[in-house]
Amino acid sequence: MNENEFLLLGGLLFVAMCALAMVCRDTLYKDVDRPSDDPSA
Repeated sequence: MNENEFLLLGGLLFVAMCALAMVCRDTLYKDVDRPSDDPSA
């Protein structure tokens, strides 16, 4: 594995982790993050 492959793999892993974190945060704190979307708020 050369340096370019390592950097590419690291970049893909970073993007995947960011996407997973955003999805988890959106699922766990949906009603906390978006109180304006709730008409009863």
